[in-house]
Amino acid sequence: AVKIYAATAERSAFNIFIESGEVTNAFMSYYYLKKRKNFSLSALRSHIKSIVIDSGAHSFFSLLQGSGLAVSVHKKKVERNEQSPKDYYREYLNWLIENKPYYDYFVELDIGEIVGQEQVEKWRADFRRLNLIRKCITVYHPAVVSLKGYRKMVDQSESRYVALEGVRRNRPPLPYAQLIKSGYDVGTRIHCFAMTDGRILDQAPFYSVDSSTWVSCSA
Repeated sequence: AVKIYAATAERSAFNIFIESGEVTNAFMSYYYLKKRKNFSLSALRSHIKSIVIDSGAHSFFSLLQGSGLAVSVHKKKVERNEQSPKDYYREYLNWLIENKPYYDYFVELDIGEIVGQEQVEKWRADFRRLNLIRKCITVYHPAVVSLKGYRKMVDQSESRYVALEGVRRNRPPLPYAQLIKSGYDVGTRIHCFAMTDGRILDQAPFYSVDSSTWVSCSA
């Protein structure tokens, strides 16, 4: 059975679900976590079986990541942003180092469409140097990584954990079954972001997905 992570678990309302004992896997965005005053991941650790920290790339760059925009357009928009991608990355890295004992995995800052995939790979080298790489979920984006590159990614994954895009507006769905098989053939687990489409899940045996459907239950 697919492992389901409760996404947007950094919301204060998530405490209700923690207290009920109904949640075992949490998917939290660093982008929002860093804004919560007096938040303690260490205090939460004992209540959650598995914690994945997302970089918050989608939230931070939501205005930059319009479907189909060229990298050059992204870069021009980044220049007008209050915080540069590299500054955001440095803050994220420092947070990951400080909180390393309290999360199981984290998602890399997957913004190759904005800064270039070469920069993303340099950031991975930082994770390796700082002994974080075995907790790092790398991400495949077909816009910046070839299929051959994906196969290399799953083969060489040091965490044995790779993530795929969920269904994105104005883009065809990925060949999930094929990509999952490539990962499982070499012992790498495959996660899919925001995947709740039962029709796809019936045909694509992801190891894990994340979903924010619990939010509607807490409204």
